[in-house]
Amino acid sequence: MLTSEQIITFAYDIAYDIAYDIEYDIEYESAYDLTKPKNFSELKIYTAKGDLKKRWYVYFSYRNPESGKLKRLTPIYGKANSYKTKEERLEVLSVYRKTLLKLLKEGFNPFEDNTKLLEQRKSKKEPFTHKGDNVELKPKKVKSDVYYTEID
Repeated sequence: MLTSEQIITFAYDIAYDIAYDIEYDIEYESAYDLTKPKNFSELKIYTAKGDLKKRWYVYFSYRNPESGKLKRLTPIYGKANSYKTKEERLEVLSVYRKTLLKLLKEGFNPFEDNTKLLEQRKSKKEPFTHKGDNVELKPKKVKSDVYYTEID
């Protein structure tokens, strides 16, 4: 018959072996992580350290299909540099970054022709219809001689 001390020692040894095996498996798997590499890097905003006299832009790298290496692409300026405050520029560039990230996740590739993807994207969007499209608008006169239309 086992004593309580022997049972505790046995349980401890089993728990230690299990923990060691789990840790070893995790380390082994992460050392040989063979997942497919991403096609593009993180999209970043260049702010020129807050200097409004310099150009701000969004930049990233995309995997070149010929070499298989990430290649830095031309920065995207848009109209961000026409804004005169840091907040406005960051807001515009954040929208550019989010939109570009969405497009890249959908499969857009700067090294290929994306017309098929663009057509698919356009076909998914349904035209906006307002429930009041068939309502007739009538002019109405107000005391100050200002005219406006009202939906009945």
